[in-house]
Amino acid sequence: MHSAVVSCLVVVACLLPTTVRAYKSGAPVGACNSELPKHGGAEPQATQSPYAIQATPANINQGGRVTVQVYGSTPFKGVILTARDVNTSELLQGTFTPDAQTKTLDCPGGAANAITHNSRDDKTQVVVTWTAPAGYTGQVYFSATVVQSSYVFWKGITSDAVFIQ
Repeated sequence: MHSAVVSCLVVVACLLPTTVRAYKSGAPVGACNSELPKHGGAEPQATQSPYAIQATPANINQGGRVTVQVYGSTPFKGVILTARDVNTSELLQGTFTPDAQTKTLDCPGGAANAITHNSRDDKTQVVVTWTAPAGYTGQVYFSATVVQSSYVFWKGITSDAVFIQ
C-alpha cells in the first residue's frame, strides 16, 4: 500500500512542472513572428475561437491611433498581439501603448511593436492603443494568439482591416 502511494506521488510530481508551465510575465520575443506561445509542444485549437479583436476607427492618417480590443466571454491568461500589413502579413513597425494588464514587446526590427500580457491573471479583455508609423500608407490588421491555459490557445485571431492614408 505504502509503495503504491509513493509511486502515485512520484508520477504526480513528474507531471506537475509541465502542467503549470506558462510565461507568467508575457510572451518571449521568439513568439513575435510565429505567434506560438511555445508551451511544451502544445498546438493551437482547431475549433472556433471564443475571442475576437475589434480595431477602431477603420480609417486613420499616417501616424494616427487605433484602439485595439482583444476580448471574449471566457477569461484568458495570456495574449500576444501584433499589427500586420494586409498584403504581406509582415509585422508593421508602429508603436503600441499598453493597458494595465499588458506590456509592450520589442519584436525584431522595432520597439514596442507588439503587446503581451504582464501576468497570468484572468482577463476578459485588453484594450490598447496602436500608433501607425509616419511613413506608412496601406491596410493593416491586428493578429493575436490568446492563451486560455497552458495547453489551450487560439492562434491567428484577426481584426478587420484598418485603412491608413
